[in-house]
This record gives sequence, C-alpha cells and structure tokens, in this order.
Amino acid sequence: MKAAILTDGTFALPDTLTNRNDIFEFKLLISFADGETLEGQYDTDEMEKFYHRLEQSKELPKTSQVRPAELYQLFDRMVAEGFDTLFVLAIPSGLSGTAQTIQGVAREYEDRIQTHLLSHRSIASTIVPLVALTAQYIDEGRDIHSIIERVRWVDQHQAAWASVASLDSLVKSGRASRFSGFLGNLFHVIPIIKSALDGGLELSEKTRTQKQAYNKIVAAMVEDAKRYPGSVAFQIMHADNRADADKVKAMLNEVMPEAPVEIVWLSSVIGVHIGPGSLAFGCLPGVDNYDLLNGQEPDSK
Repeated sequence: MKAAILTDGTFALPDTLTNRNDIFEFKLLISFADGETLEGQYDTDEMEKFYHRLEQSKELPKTSQVRPAELYQLFDRMVAEGFDTLFVLAIPSGLSGTAQTIQGVAREYEDRIQTHLLSHRSIASTIVPLVALTAQYIDEGRDIHSIIERVRWVDQHQAAWASVASLDSLVKSGRASRFSGFLGNLFHVIPIIKSALDGGLELSEKTRTQKQAYNKIVAAMVEDAKRYPGSVAFQIMHADNRADADKVKAMLNEVMPEAPVEIVWLSSVIGVHIGPGSLAFGCLPGVDNYDLLNGQEPDSK
C-alpha cells in the first residue's frame, strides 16, 4: 500500500505535516460581494484583517466547496506518483457538499486509487489530530482496516460546541435551518451550538449572557472528557476574540489541569458562518481510549 491523505482548507496544518509529500490539500474559497475571492486564511495578520472586513460587510460573503477541476488535477497527480490508497479528512457533509464532490470524483478513479472518507463529524482544526494520526499510521505501516477503524473512532467521539456572538451570520448562510423553529426567540439570547453526529449543527442550549454560555460549555466539555479513561485534549477556536478564548482556557485549566488546551484561530471558511467574535470548542479524546475501551463506547456520566 502506498497511501496519501487529502485535506481541505478549513484548518491550518503544522509544518511537520505540510512538508510531507503524501499529504495533498485543496482550498475552499470565500467570495465577497465586490467580486474579490479569497482562499482560506491562517496567518494572524491576515485573519485579523479578514474578521474586521467580515464585521464591516453589509452582505455576507459566500463560501464555495471544492472545484471539481482542482480535484481531478490532484487525483491525476496522486495516481502519477504511484499512490494506490487515499484517506480523505475534510469538512463534514452536514456542513458542505465537499465530501460528496470528492466521492463523485473518486468513483472515476476507483480502478487506480481506493478512496476512504475518514472524517464525518470533526470540524475545522479539530481535524488536525486526525490528519496527524493517519500520517503516523501510514509511517508505521498499519493495514487499511486498522487505520480506518481507529481514525473513524476518534472522529466520531470528538465533540464540538460553539458560542455564537450573533445569529446573523448563521441565518444568512442557511446554517440555522436545523433550529429554525427557535429563531423567533433566539435573537435576545446567546445560543450554544453543538456538532451533530452527521457533522451538522444543532441547538444545544440557550443562555441569557455570554458568561453563562461559557460556563455551560466548559461544564459540557469536562463532562464529556471524564467519560474517557485515557488522554483527552481541549481546543478553543476563536473568530478574532482571543480575550474570551484565554478566559475559557483558564476555566478549563482550573477544572482539568492535566488536559492540554490549545487556542487557535477559527478558519475563515467556518468563521463566515458563525460570525466575528464567536468561539468554537472541541473535546478531543486520544486514540489510546480506543484500546482502553476495546473499541467500544465510553460510559455516559
């Protein structure tokens, strides 16, 4: 087996992964009303400029899924370089049609490269640990079944929440359809959004203040983390709101000092939909839990 990994532009990979010759990345695009089109942004200065512009924009920019022509080029390149197996880690189908587009192109190459979609729930930079784990398993020479089973287990057990600064972006982008019945009552409260098992978004709770929202999210993250007997890490993604991200990190450190907490920028592609000032959070169980639980479900607490 000669395996490659295909990812999208909704998160920033560390140099240790971007420098590999078996990881291929495509970019999702953001189009503003004035005609300017941007690829996903990661640099701090560029991210600050992007969120400032987003806040000032009267019309929400549009995000587009991967262009088929770009996928054909990537598949041709992978086949030419001798790859016969492809693991895909990308934005879930509950948020974008990207996964379906990849699967459609992959079917045209199935006689030359076998494609396996590994991520169904993980969002934005919570996918990075999955990419790293898949790359590690490729280096170790693990068989396809072992890679698929373990990486998918971790993906399905990651949990994500978001505290949305304003519902305006969610409504305009159409991402609020799952809880449209609540919209009439939501504009005067702080909604807590949670990732669904299919990678979509669902309303978890409503609070009156931002402080209450953060308290509830931290409580939910800690409760979820304590279900696992092994390692767990937390991630905080901010849409130009580092101050609140630091506050939540301090809250998590106080309750679970043994669990690492990483703060990163929320990618511009995702930030368009939940808006400037918002925070997203991930509870990320390590793959060691798969072995400790024998691949089974953790107990609910």
